[in-house]
Amino acid sequence: MAVPGERFATVVVFCCHDLAAAGIEVVPTFRAPHVTLAAADLELVVARFVSCQHETMANKHHQGGD
Repeated sequence: MAVPGERFATVVVFCCHDLAAAGIEVVPTFRAPHVTLAAADLELVVARFVSCQHETMANKHHQGGD
């Protein structure tokens, strides 16, 4: 059985609190650990998103094939 996200060598993790503080609505998809990010202005949400504190780490589920 495939593990979601196994094809990505790295993952980027954001804290929901930081996203919400930046004015980005975090909407649950009910498929952990994923959420949808929502905002009325795409350019504004992208600018806020990339400015949020985050951590990049190796994906422990990565299976190769990049």
